[in-house]
Amino acid sequence: MIRKTKRAAHKIYKDAVMHKKYILQRVIHSIIFYIGIKPFVLKRGEQMKGVIKRWESMGLDSFAFQNPFI
Repeated sequence: MIRKTKRAAHKIYKDAVMHKKYILQRVIHSIIFYIGIKPFVLKRGEQMKGVIKRWESMGLDSFAFQNPFI
């Protein structure tokens, strides 16, 4: 039992250090962003201009559709 726990803890630590990206996690985050957060921010326009400006500087064109699964 201790060995399995130690192995699982080591795997979680290694994944965090190596910044492992899980496909399902990426899909879920993309859906949340493109269906929930992005429309919310764009609807508020002037109130969220700082967020929109930051997205544009990061390469997230806030006015064009991008494939959320890339």
